[in-house]
Amino acid sequence: MLCTACLTETLPRHPLHSKEDILKTLREGILSSSDIFDIRKNISDARDILKAYDKEIRRLEQTVAIVRSMASHLTERIEETSFLLSPIRRLPGEILAEIFKISMPNIGSVFSCTKRPSPSFLTVCVRWRTVALSTPNIWQSITL
Repeated sequence: MLCTACLTETLPRHPLHSKEDILKTLREGILSSSDIFDIRKNISDARDILKAYDKEIRRLEQTVAIVRSMASHLTERIEETSFLLSPIRRLPGEILAEIFKISMPNIGSVFSCTKRPSPSFLTVCVRWRTVALSTPNIWQSITL
């Protein structure tokens, strides 16, 4: 396992011999009873260590999932915050009002809100709505 404070490796090493040692022992022939006992003990210990490895892998996968979620959340916040720097947000109200006037069609008489909904720029944001509603020239072509 890894120490969460200093990231020092704390996972135990397995007690099994190297592949070369195993091949050498296989070629040599018969094992003594004490060799057999040691090998069985080493295999049992190695299986316990493998369980510890699996447990550590699951813990690390959970940590990775948490960090990925945090990174995703931060990416969203960066994108949302960057919207605040959009050039349209820096346009003076007078220029916005001119754009709104140009975008208003000559709609003539309005008898029902359901037939002629309000211009969409009124619903973009509070600033746009305030600029639009405080600019009488935008509404001069509308008669009731």
